[in-house]
Amino acid sequence: MRGVVSAGIVGIAVFIAAIMGSQGAQAWLIGLVVSVTSLLLAAVARLSRRA
Repeated sequence: MRGVVSAGIVGIAVFIAAIMGSQGAQAWLIGLVVSVTSLLLAAVARLSRRA
């Protein structure tokens, strides 16, 4: 199950990066947004696993 959740987080991050890249966003901003999004989704997944 962890693999599916991890793949989903990576998929969402790649999707966000692709959209931002196509809009001409700066590379550092793409990295920042994708990193923060990944961390938040991982935290949510971890908290939901404990509940």
